[in-house]
Amino acid sequence: MHANNGIFYKIPLKDIEFEKIKSLIYDKSGIFLKAEKKTLIENRLSKHIKTIGCKTFNEYHNYISSNIDEIQIMIDLITTNETYFFREIEHFKFFEKEIIPKQKSHLRVWSAASSIGAEAYSLAMILESSNEIKKYGYSVVGTDINTEVLKRAENGLYPMKFSEKIPRQYLREYCLEGFGKYEGSFMINDTLKSKTLFRQVNLIEPIPSFIEPFDIVFLRNVLIYFDMPMKQKIIKNIIPKIKKGGYLFIGHSESLNNISNALKQVRPTVYIKEF
Repeated sequence: MHANNGIFYKIPLKDIEFEKIKSLIYDKSGIFLKAEKKTLIENRLSKHIKTIGCKTFNEYHNYISSNIDEIQIMIDLITTNETYFFREIEHFKFFEKEIIPKQKSHLRVWSAASSIGAEAYSLAMILESSNEIKKYGYSVVGTDINTEVLKRAENGLYPMKFSEKIPRQYLREYCLEGFGKYEGSFMINDTLKSKTLFRQVNLIEPIPSFIEPFDIVFLRNVLIYFDMPMKQKIIKNIIPKIKKGGYLFIGHSESLNNISNALKQVRPTVYIKEF
């Protein structure tokens, strides 16, 4: 981008440069970028490339190759994080009505692509309000490859527009309305924060040992960003982290067809690990 009377111009991304960047992103994150994502990459990276002193995407690619920390910055800039509280509400209803009442021990839940934490805190609100779960306790772990969204999740501070889908009872009990410099925002209360842990995890790599097996795993709207080999790899990595009798939730536009037969489908986009 070059400044001219306050107007900023994108650094043009040539096809050969896109292929280089695309290959690097795939190798490091497993995310497969189709040709139509070229403009998105151009838009999201141009300003940063100029900031670090590179004039072309080719220079940027060479710069990344010798600066390992820059790879994480690039991934943070290009990963999409469209999310909101209680997204795809049917999953939360199934979780609350069909799974929680059967629980007879401490419940561990993993939000495996937690973005800014809306999904993880939505789950925590349901768990915290459950009398059945209070007997045994619970913990929620949220993970993501993007370090910037994890910082936002840990802070638990959101624009008020994010409160629209949160049931009023949960808003009253678990959210604090901001005032002063935080006016127009709300914050998750300390009770939920204390039971919700956020960590960086790259799902295409072996899952770290601190991620112990879970009763419930939410892996929603993630597989759509990967090609078939990476989808299979991700599910293979995750399955050992689901307890016997545990559940896996995927997005409403996703399926495990041709990806894995290790889990049994109990309803569309909900699977159980029987063995």
